[in-house]
Amino acid sequence: MIISDCIIMTITFNDLPYVTESSSFPDIYKGLKWTQFRYINKSYALEKHPKSGYVTSFTSDVSPYIVWSCKESEISCGRPGETFSLISLTTYAAWSDNLQLNITGYRNSIQINNCSITLLFGKPQRIVFGWKNIDQVIFEPFGGNPHSESGRSVSSLHFVVSQLTIC
Repeated sequence: MIISDCIIMTITFNDLPYVTESSSFPDIYKGLKWTQFRYINKSYALEKHPKSGYVTSFTSDVSPYIVWSCKESEISCGRPGETFSLISLTTYAAWSDNLQLNITGYRNSIQINNCSITLLFGKPQRIVFGWKNIDQVIFEPFGGNPHSESGRSVSSLHFVVSQLTIC
């Protein structure tokens, strides 16, 4: 996909501040404001959540961290009047099968784009958007069923982001 007049940036979270467990995500990262996201260290995930989709979300030698949320979350421009283009996203369900994720793009508080997807437990799904000139993306997880081998008996809304490409 070619989006003219912009520099494409693939975010893999490899340069986040060091943490030994799960931590609040920085408010501003790569020029974007992140709301209601957290991140988790690979070693901690392997030790504390070995049956989760977190573990399968780590790609070898790309980053020691993944980003996750379990509620309505948002990525927006760090400064008023700026926009960005959402090219793609790689996401997973951390604990559930058939977790639904509604993703909506806005410009000046007006809905411009919308996409609903069904996430699979621990399996990467790369979604290609090509959404241009937006200033806010809202992620809303819902539904799903507990994955039989996750060790959880109730559904969880946890979704993982392992890669985001913007310009």
